[in-house]
Amino acid sequence: MDTIEINAERLAAGARYKTALESLGLKPAGLLWAYDPADKMFLLVLITPVVDFVGPLALSEKLFTAYRATATPPEIDPFVVRLHSPKQAFAQAVEQHLQTRIRVRDLDEETGIFGPQYLAQEKGTVTFGADGLEFRPEWVYVFRHSKRDTLDLSLQWRRFSGNVDQLAA
Repeated sequence: MDTIEINAERLAAGARYKTALESLGLKPAGLLWAYDPADKMFLLVLITPVVDFVGPLALSEKLFTAYRATATPPEIDPFVVRLHSPKQAFAQAVEQHLQTRIRVRDLDEETGIFGPQYLAQEKGTVTFGADGLEFRPEWVYVFRHSKRDTLDLSLQWRRFSGNVDQLAA
């Protein structure tokens, strides 16, 4: 199997995308690069329970609006962003992979996020997830177990949607 490498520019753009989403009010449960060997391309996978709350079309439309309003990095075309619910097979496969290799010190107890120590120690490991996508732990920006209630999701969606609409106006 060929070794798949991601360039530093793409990694930096993904980090900026995460920051942009959070500044707009959307806190991903997971954000990572994955490689699709069938299409021979990298995808930025956004895992959020908002997909279950409003549906992938509504979220996708807001991401396109944010992109057109230059609220997200221009290097991240919305067509390469793949949306997943934490309930979907790929998200569960990522979580299972990360949990099987986690040590207590690698998880920030306050945020529930895997820390940089974990990502550094796993460098270079190729993993096959669901949906035919491949990922490496060092391509993961954030992953947290997401158990959000409906009120929290409603507030997050309204904040994100309102901020994007305000920018687009």
